[in-house]
Amino acid sequence: IGDFENGVIGYLDGSTYTEYGNMIRGLATTPPIHNNGTLVSLGELHILAETGVGSLTLNPQIQLRISTDGCRTWSVSKYRELGLVGQYRKILRWLGLGSFYEMSLEIQITDECFRAIHSAKYEMESEE
Repeated sequence: IGDFENGVIGYLDGSTYTEYGNMIRGLATTPPIHNNGTLVSLGELHILAETGVGSLTLNPQIQLRISTDGCRTWSVSKYRELGLVGQYRKILRWLGLGSFYEMSLEIQITDECFRAIHSAKYEMESEE
């Protein structure tokens, strides 16, 4: 495989999580979450993802940021560990994520590890 920017030649490897030694950022952003213009609170968020994907020494993390203004600004990052190798029962859960009329979520993984996000489940309650 050739890099179109600098001509470096490389190869595909399913167990390498960098590109020519540089970090690859895995990023997903949700469409807006809302309840038809009513104020709601997000009590819990669960992410179902592959866990136990680290090594004996690297415990990779998943990062969550929230926007309530149409993705113009983002909250401070909230992290959860994906787990060392073999820690397959990690629960990725965030509590008390605030109130909003409309919210988007951004999930990011930058550590060198296998990445697979399967689904997200959230619990919202109307405040009006």
